[in-house]
Amino acid sequence: MRASLSALEGADIHPLRVSPYPRFSDAASAEGRVVAATRRGKWLSLHIAHPSSGDCELVVHLGMTGRVLIAPSRLDVPHLHAEWQVSTPHPKVGWLGFSDPRRFGRLAFVKKGCYGSLPGLADLGPEATDTSAVASALAAARPSRRPVKSVMLDQGVIAGAGNIYCDEALFSAGLHPTRPMSSLSDEDCRALAHSLGEALELSLRAGGTTFRDYRRPDGSRGENAANLRCYGRTGEPCVSCGTSLLPAKVAGRATTFCPNCQR
Repeated sequence: MRASLSALEGADIHPLRVSPYPRFSDAASAEGRVVAATRRGKWLSLHIAHPSSGDCELVVHLGMTGRVLIAPSRLDVPHLHAEWQVSTPHPKVGWLGFSDPRRFGRLAFVKKGCYGSLPGLADLGPEATDTSAVASALAAARPSRRPVKSVMLDQGVIAGAGNIYCDEALFSAGLHPTRPMSSLSDEDCRALAHSLGEALELSLRAGGTTFRDYRRPDGSRGENAANLRCYGRTGEPCVSCGTSLLPAKVAGRATTFCPNCQR
């Protein structure tokens, strides 16, 4: 059985060491009984009953290279910025850690639901897996002439849509990543929302996508890379028409598309 964040529910955590680096130091006060493990967009949250402060949250953003680690005992891993002792009957859970080589991640300990110090969390759009809400959000963004992929990557429009899954969704929906948002029809918005939801659900079932840094909390690799039909396949033949996939740069992010299927 693989340990996941949900394995911490009902456990007591106690901080062992937290880095004084400003992006992580807030987590030094995170202790108490874990009530629930949740996710909002690209943010993870442990709802914690703190012994003196009551309902609180340990909030985690992985950034580009962050990893949440769960193990029976302490792991000797590089770039470890925070660690907690975990008390629970679960046989695979005795230690919680957070490592991040590039330190773009974020840890915070806040009163439950109080995200004033975390604007990236406070201003999120609808969940990327909520197809109906995403279609509405895309339709509402149509006055913009920004490229459609740029709008999708905006977490204030859609929460949780990352670079990999935007490429996959645009490919499935037959939409060019640089197409102006204002040119999309209602049908385009619905198709794109559906394709994005499908891409994410497929990845979730496969444990995520690992190329280099991403790992599940138990250290295992995500297996979704084998399902990708577009992202990262520049120069390879399109799985639908055989045309060579082309590269582009959209919103500063590496992008792959089919010039024939995504006109």
